[in-house]
Amino acid sequence: MVVLTCLYAPYTLAFIDEMPLGITILDIVTNCIFLLDIFVNLLSGYFDEEMLKVTNLKVRLTKDNL
Repeated sequence: MVVLTCLYAPYTLAFIDEMPLGITILDIVTNCIFLLDIFVNLLSGYFDEEMLKVTNLKVRLTKDNL
């Protein structure tokens, strides 16, 4: 997906004056997939310093991890 975005974004900016419907739909679908990926990553677990899996859904920021 990143390669697709890296290839078609500069091409459309440089060579296409009016975006065809197919490229517009592809852009919207790509953005939705990236948004879904961000949402899934926010809800996923992670490993802390002691290599224990943390699956708490609340994201907490403290002075130690800023």
